[in-house]
Amino acid sequence: MAKKESFDPMDREFLFSRTALDEFVECPRCFYFSRRLGHARPGGGMSGLPGAVEKLMRQELDGYRARHEQHPVMADLPGDLIPFDHPSLGDWRKSKPGIRLAHAGSGFLLSGAPDDVKQALLEGARWWNQAFEAAGFSNAFKVDVLPADADRYSEHLTRLDPAARRTVIVAENPSAIRAVELAAARFGGIDILVNNASAIQLGGTLATPLRRFDLMLGVNTRGTYACSQACLPHLLKAANPHILNLSPPLSMQAKWFKDHTAYTISKYGMSMCTLGMAAEFADRGVAVNSLWPRTTIATAAIEFNFPEAILKACRHPAIVADAAHAIFLRDSRAHTGNFYIDEAVLQAEGITDFAQYAVTPGGRLYTDLFLD
Repeated sequence: MAKKESFDPMDREFLFSRTALDEFVECPRCFYFSRRLGHARPGGGMSGLPGAVEKLMRQELDGYRARHEQHPVMADLPGDLIPFDHPSLGDWRKSKPGIRLAHAGSGFLLSGAPDDVKQALLEGARWWNQAFEAAGFSNAFKVDVLPADADRYSEHLTRLDPAARRTVIVAENPSAIRAVELAAARFGGIDILVNNASAIQLGGTLATPLRRFDLMLGVNTRGTYACSQACLPHLLKAANPHILNLSPPLSMQAKWFKDHTAYTISKYGMSMCTLGMAAEFADRGVAVNSLWPRTTIATAAIEFNFPEAILKACRHPAIVADAAHAIFLRDSRAHTGNFYIDEAVLQAEGITDFAQYAVTPGGRLYTDLFLD
């Protein structure tokens, strides 16, 4: 009888990634066939609409990249933005554990990450720039992707547009404290922190892979905590400091959990940061509040993940920008620990006509999640 081949981890080097670990936990036999014998299991379907949309968007961008043409969504942005065709692009953007690429021309060290993590941060910054510009603040935010090498941060920051009132820094391998300190030194301090970047997947427990749960918890809850922790030493020196989390009021009703438990946990984690930090820093003058829209807001997340009917039933981001602006003007010592709704904030400011914010004037509005 032939000797049964057994798995000996010592006779072969394995580079474990999150994907490999997920495969091992989910199906050890599949892991053995794939990693030991080289027989990969057949690929499954897309994990929900966001994954399908991401694949289609990549295919569309790849078409413009191949033709060396600018995508229409980039037409209004400054500069001649044409998708760059790099020979390692496929490996870089598909790498879950991260692939590091030294670019000889700039000296930058590029690190791969799942596209949706970085995209959430970039879209969050662009969303706020759009909202503040709608409220009359031109060039409100600048989005900049920094290299992984911390020694190059200061050099890179000196090249940022000095006209930008707020700079959002997106780093491939971020050191939040280092990035915040350099931004504060460059711009003279930090008065306001808005935790807006968010990852979303509205799926049930069996439809939400653990890596997607980690993504939402990492971007939403951990990101809020990390950025708040990094900014607080500077906020404590400000005259009227505010932290504003884009997160819903807390409610323990099962209906807000049953269809998307993972997403709710991640967003409620942000709200718990509001609850805890508001109490912790109340006597030191830092306001920590949450803001949530009464209706869905016409963002890229709605446009790419929901039917067009919901997009038409949205309001423009300007309503959230106006509400945020009103909150920032309030005394931080007197207004903290609140779970604000955009409509209520503006009503308190004497604004009662919300028709100007509707995507479809006079049309039906769609109530946002977590609100009755």
